[in-house]
Amino acid sequence: MRNLYDPGYTTLLHCPDCCAAFACSEDHRAQYAEEHGHELEDGEEFTECELNKRAHEHSLEIVARGWTKGETLWFPARLKTDYTPLPSSWEEWFADPANLCPPDSSPVLNRIRTKQLSIPMTILYGMELFDKAAGDLPLLTSRTELEIAVIGAMEFELKYGGLACFEEILHSLPSLRRLTVRLIGPEIALGIVGPKGFNREAVFWDPCELCKEKGVEFVSTIHPQLFHDYLKKPIWVKPTDADNARENQLPDIAVAFDSGMGLNVGMKSEWSKTLEALAEHGVPTLCTSFLKREAEEDTDYLDLHRCKVVIERHINPWRSEVLTKMVFMRKGFFSYNMYIQGFRGVAERVEGSGLTRGGPQINAEMLSVLMNAMLALRGLESEM
Repeated sequence: MRNLYDPGYTTLLHCPDCCAAFACSEDHRAQYAEEHGHELEDGEEFTECELNKRAHEHSLEIVARGWTKGETLWFPARLKTDYTPLPSSWEEWFADPANLCPPDSSPVLNRIRTKQLSIPMTILYGMELFDKAAGDLPLLTSRTELEIAVIGAMEFELKYGGLACFEEILHSLPSLRRLTVRLIGPEIALGIVGPKGFNREAVFWDPCELCKEKGVEFVSTIHPQLFHDYLKKPIWVKPTDADNARENQLPDIAVAFDSGMGLNVGMKSEWSKTLEALAEHGVPTLCTSFLKREAEEDTDYLDLHRCKVVIERHINPWRSEVLTKMVFMRKGFFSYNMYIQGFRGVAERVEGSGLTRGGPQINAEMLSVLMNAMLALRGLESEM
């Protein structure tokens, strides 16, 4: 470890290939070369050097087009007439002529667009996985009406064109005539009001011409409260939304994007009552995570609350391909919806199990992820 103020170190040496990794001396750069340029990053098909170059390509593409990050929203202008299961990867999805990739697109731009498309595609993927494990239960992908609860919703779900990204769910499920999306969480209020005042896109949705012609409905509501409180008495941001309420407020499927609930392993938190309610009512629930370590802690937390995991933890093929470098650590990247798992119902009680009263298991890596996520959101907010 060198002294940052040592006059012998006036400059840093960068990687000549990606120009985004630095060392204080030629010896240290040589020691780091193998790890940086040849070892694959955890869960990825690329090295740190290659991921640095991809991140640079993403920034150049947006700047070259004169866009902000919020102007990359795009989804296919088509309605599927028959339901077809999702392909296995983004590459296959973008290569499908049915998805009508815009003529000005490029592999780099496609990767950028996965950031917002990851929201509906992750939900569709989770629905397919739940259907495979459904047994005699009604299939989610064949519903004529579908209600989705986004639990712990934050600004992320309201960026990149707001509610428009959920339209891909309507486009992909031909039997669906009415889609209801409920954004539930205390911090969702931050996405309603931005630097320029009221964010209309966050609350109102103007359907595309194809959806108008088909006559499908899309209802969205925002509830700045915890999910278990919402079940008792919903708070309605728009009073007229109460007209679209069900007699019982249970959704057909719930999703918690990158919630960080696992940070509370070993103790009860505001997530405890929510998870217990979802499990007791048998609501199929998806949970995504930024990192493998975070996903593992989420699994432990679900187990502690006796959530019956039916979708085992794995890398999400529909994660955002825009990886964000972790600035508070020596190396590493995180991505929105990187890992996915899901539960439905209550697991059988295991002898000796139960919640303990220990403190939250927060380490430097998880703290860095949270800080990076907050910085990423704040950076987007300043551009909108």
